[in-house]
Amino acid sequence: MLGLDIKKQENMTIPFQKQYEEAKVVYRTADYTNSMNAFNKILDDAPDKVTEGKLKIFIAGSYLGRNEEDDATRGTRILKEVINDFKIPPYVRALALNNVARTVRGRDELFYKTNFSEPPFDNFMADSGKGRFNVFPIYLKILELSDETYPNSYARYAIAGDYYAPLLTNNVFVGMTTPEQAVMIMDDYVKKADVMDDGSMYAPNVSLWRYFYRALAINTISRTLKKNNLDEREKAFKLILEKGAPYENGNDYLSRFIVMEGRFFYANFLSINFGQERHPDIINIFKPFTEASSTSEPAYKAVRVRFAKLQDASDKDFVKTRALVLAQISIEFRGFLMSVGFRL
Repeated sequence: MLGLDIKKQENMTIPFQKQYEEAKVVYRTADYTNSMNAFNKILDDAPDKVTEGKLKIFIAGSYLGRNEEDDATRGTRILKEVINDFKIPPYVRALALNNVARTVRGRDELFYKTNFSEPPFDNFMADSGKGRFNVFPIYLKILELSDETYPNSYARYAIAGDYYAPLLTNNVFVGMTTPEQAVMIMDDYVKKADVMDDGSMYAPNVSLWRYFYRALAINTISRTLKKNNLDEREKAFKLILEKGAPYENGNDYLSRFIVMEGRFFYANFLSINFGQERHPDIINIFKPFTEASSTSEPAYKAVRVRFAKLQDASDKDFVKTRALVLAQISIEFRGFLMSVGFRL
């Protein structure tokens, strides 16, 4: 789940803090049933509303991560409890909204109508449109609400890099937004996020999502404006790997997933903009995918699921088409794709 402060609260008792930290370790390995149990066990002992709100977000994240039977409904209900509890500080409620936004982004219109029929969410659904096309603008509105509730760099980078950037990449626009308007909006959000010093608000994996969305935004802005600033764009991609390096080993599987995403998009950037001269770098970037090819390695389960799903995507899907191109450059990446079901 997204956006939890990992600072220790001074008024927490030592036993509580120990259990809290242990539960977060379990959560980051994606062992959601056990993390859910661990967080629920200490929820009643939360020393303040800040901690209570964060615990509930972790519990919601455990439900949404496990995603069995009615888990998604339970998880969203808990997130809404946090958002609507005005005794919980605004920054924690903004973090809950970020989690709602990401949850909605991965679901369809029926899920949204079923689980978000009350204010303010009921006003976000358009009158027409079908499927996920109608959910994507809702994703933007929830991120905007998060930033209004408490200004935060995650929401701003996500708006730029995970909402507008895909629209520009696929040349699809909603409402009256033009490519020129989208670039201006993206640039403004990135600049405002860049001067924010709110890194302590976020868990490691969420900080990495921020760098990831930032890189996508900067690259898309520059590409659209035909700026020849490849050094600046590459620096943004390299920052994901630099910040993610401490998590490429160990048990923080959620952070490791984002680093692998960063590796793919960095390699793709090099392939598109430099071609064969950077093939040695691309090959090096994909080296960790050898370990991810193992079906018995739990640290890469989410990575494997993510790329396996590409097989069902349209042949025109940007990530799918680029994955097939990159598989011709890196033997390691090619072997990884074959391990998740691709026939190459």
